[in-house]
Amino acid sequence: MPNPNWKKGVSGNPGGRPKGLAATVRELVDVHELVAVLLDIAHNTGAEARDRISATKELLDRGYGKPHQSITMDADLRHEVLDMLVMTPEQRARRLADLEERRRLQLEAPSEPVADVSEAKRSGPTE
Repeated sequence: MPNPNWKKGVSGNPGGRPKGLAATVRELVDVHELVAVLLDIAHNTGAEARDRISATKELLDRGYGKPHQSITMDADLRHEVLDMLVMTPEQRARRLADLEERRRLQLEAPSEPVADVSEAKRSGPTE
């Protein structure tokens, strides 16, 4: 249900975010003091474990950067994705249906690899 206090087409924040807010915060905040607070929490054996972990995580993320995440993708899948980018919507829908069928077959018989369903459909039945 729409909020009755808001009028359609009228911004709830007509002035937008104040300019230079980040700069103002940087001027007002003592970074060394904040680091000291996080260090106190991280070293406080009487603090909750989750608070100590959070403080440690913040210190590590800010001091060393967040860890990089990598995704390993095999070449066949990479080619599959690239091929799908140049397909027409109809070709893409047909290919996705083939992949879903292939996945369904793999779930039914996980011990045996399933051949590419689209190849089998294109070549027709073998005798």
